[in-house]
Amino acid sequence: MLLVGYSVRDKIKVLESSTPRYIKTWEVTDLAGENFTVDAPYRDPRFATEDFTIVSTLPDDIKDGSYLCFITRGSVDVYIDGDLRKSFDVALSNAGDSEELLEVIAGEITKEYGDRISRMKGFIKDKNYKGYEIEAHALKGLMATIGVSSMSERAREHEKAAEEGDMAFIEKDAGSFLAEYEKLCKRIAEG
Repeated sequence: MLLVGYSVRDKIKVLESSTPRYIKTWEVTDLAGENFTVDAPYRDPRFATEDFTIVSTLPDDIKDGSYLCFITRGSVDVYIDGDLRKSFDVALSNAGDSEELLEVIAGEITKEYGDRISRMKGFIKDKNYKGYEIEAHALKGLMATIGVSSMSERAREHEKAAEEGDMAFIEKDAGSFLAEYEKLCKRIAEG
């Protein structure tokens, strides 16, 4: 079934309505290269066994600084304006094509996120650039491993800022960055 619910969020809270809204129309291309337009919800038994490319225009209420949040139960690569944002296949490949190992890695990430956040906040408070850089570097790698490229990229920005001693950027962005990391870990833990 093709059905993507979304809510408009800033870095921490829902901006407009907590009731999910749905993107109604999708352009679909199947493995044979056949293009067709579908309205959601759309059910096709091939979605369980075949690869499809689905495309839609983001709703007008998705603006810079907000998020389009959705969950899928299949293998998916999410691109926005040609930029890979999340890839299940990358995460699976990083885990040696073992879903069990990927589950273990994700479990370990969710077990330690609270300690990592505490350490990072402590490094900010103490203006410990090197400590923060090491934690941001580790977080960058962990997020890349599980295929969350947008979070990995954000951690890279924090790592670079710490390396350059740009604590102004870190102090300005760390609250929403760490809140997003925590929220992601909680979602992973919930399964």
